Amino acid sequence: MKNLYPFLLLSLFGLFGSCDVERPYYYLEGISLNEIPNFSQDANETGNQALPDIYMEIYDPAGNLLTNTNYLLNVDTNEYPLSFPFDNLIELGDMDYTLDIYDFDEVQHGDPEFLGSVTFSGRGATKTYIQQYNDPALFGTLSVTIDMFIDYK
Repeated sequence: MKNLYPFLLLSLFGLFGSCDVERPYYYLEGISLNEIPNFSQDANETGNQALPDIYMEIYDPAGNLLTNTNYLLNVDTNEYPLSFPFDNLIELGDMDYTLDIYDFDEVQHGDPEFLGSVTFSGRGATKTYIQQYNDPALFGTLSVTIDMFIDYK
């Protein structure tokens, strides 16, 4: 029986030791903006200028800007959901990220208006995040779907 132990240990090691464990890699594939809250417009914006020109910025937990989107001009409420696909997938780590949404304004119209923010996990599946705002300058619901791609290598 004594001579059998090394054989058993080697057999178990051979059985379990050579197993390649695939680890998941998480990538941000795109963002869908389903709804934005009502926000106070600049007083000097009228007509199409009063419609939001939406863009987004994504930050890591340290506050570093990872990426931003181009802005979409003159977005009307009947155009939702808006899709922001990424040409290149963005690999995310095991941490929380912040997505900020803005209305872009030309310099003569003032600073961009903040339209809301959501925090999302870099280790999650595709998920919709909802944030409620109850402020005179920002009132209503922000709804964003974070589209994730998970690859096992």
